Amino acid sequence: MKVQLSLYAKNLPKVTSLFQGAANPYAVVKTLSEDGKAVDVGKTEVVTKTLDPTWTTRFILEHDFETTLHVSVAVFHKDDKGEPKPMGSALIDVVTVADSKPFTVSKGMKGGGDLFVKVQKYEEKGTLHLQMKGTQLKSTEGLGLGILVKPDPYFELHRLTIDRKGWDLVHRSPPVRNTLDPVWAEAVIDLGTLCRGDMNLPLRIKVFDHEKNGKHVDMGEFQSSVNGLLASKNFSATQDINQADLASAFTLRIGKNKKEMGQVVVLRADLIGMETVARSQDPAPSEPPKQDPAPSEPPKQDPAPTIAAAPIVPEVAVAYTPPAPAPAPHSPQPPTAYYAPQPPAPHSPQPPTAYYAPQPTAAYSPQPTAAYYAPQPTTTYSPQPPAGPPSYTPPPSDGAPFVPPGVAAANAHQHYTPPPPPPTFEAYIEGGCLFNLAVAIDFSASNGDPRQMGNLHYASSWGDDKVSSLCFLFLSLKAR
Repeated sequence: MKVQLSLYAKNLPKVTSLFQGAANPYAVVKTLSEDGKAVDVGKTEVVTKTLDPTWTTRFILEHDFETTLHVSVAVFHKDDKGEPKPMGSALIDVVTVADSKPFTVSKGMKGGGDLFVKVQKYEEKGTLHLQMKGTQLKSTEGLGLGILVKPDPYFELHRLTIDRKGWDLVHRSPPVRNTLDPVWAEAVIDLGTLCRGDMNLPLRIKVFDHEKNGKHVDMGEFQSSVNGLLASKNFSATQDINQADLASAFTLRIGKNKKEMGQVVVLRADLIGMETVARSQDPAPSEPPKQDPAPSEPPKQDPAPTIAAAPIVPEVAVAYTPPAPAPAPHSPQPPTAYYAPQPPAPHSPQPPTAYYAPQPTAAYSPQPTAAYYAPQPTTTYSPQPPAGPPSYTPPPSDGAPFVPPGVAAANAHQHYTPPPPPPTFEAYIEGGCLFNLAVAIDFSASNGDPRQMGNLHYASSWGDDKVSSLCFLFLSLKAR
């Protein structure tokens, strides 16, 4: 199984003098076998003027994950005037990194700084040949100097991480000096490293102005994918950009306001080696089934035996024998009778069968017609006198029952009984009832002076006041 190893570091120790500035770090990678022997794998590119390098070089390792695999990483500073200076080293267990999430392990190095190692499964997918050109880029050299000094642009290519939370640096181009219309060198990028074989994986292209002190200036970015780069390729196959080519160009933008910083045109985007990889990954064709061998020649048969010719015998004369006498003459026999025709029987005609016997028709006798209508004699009309208003009959003086006006004469014989008068309260009391009575008399001053007539508390010795009347009423009710 193949795995891909990538590296970056942070907070490396400063090993240069004050006048040299930051270091130019690079890493050397070796594998350690089980017997302790070191095998060189390779080294990364040099990242200038930084103590937090991110290297784009990837290392492909073969490992079956059934045994341990240790990788030794040593970081050095490249000194243009002297020997490389060590900056730190670390020993990494590849299996431990591959089992972690998201496949990245950091480890402190001897000498200072932190080393970050990422291990991922690798599959060969072919390569992308990419060449781009920037056009009408905005200068980042500041006011007044932009006319005389132009930037040194370069671009970085990043891919989306597996957990889709960040970006991995995949490729960094060399800078093009002093120009606003750079034509970057053609890059050959492994597709397994660039997009893990996913042609629609988001990619981010960032453009920077290279500075000697390592503080590179951002000039904008855009996002696309491998399929997006292929679709935006300039088919004119020339570096001269016209207005039609800008229709498919990518716009560089920077900041929260998405300020435009120029455009990038894809001059070439070709996939190489994908068909070869696909063919190599196809299973080998199975051997054709063995055919039965050609039928062998039939076995040779023994030749037929040779028959010797019979000897010639000379003819011998034979004596004549007369023929036998003829048979007796033929006497024919009468033929056998197979059919004897019979004479027809005498015909006796039969009388015809009677199928219909007509019956005599019944004589018609008419019936008398039933009487449906008998005229009735007409009733003689006798006019009646008109009805007048009802007459009032006064009640008799001898005690006869009273008939109110408007009652028909037919009901005059009925005796009229007037309704009884409604009962009085006294009659209701006389019928019998039980009272639970309590009397309370309030002689407060608010109801007036009891010595004066007209108020509720007036009391008279003659018994003509309201209080006395009420008491007498209750006493009389109780007595009854």
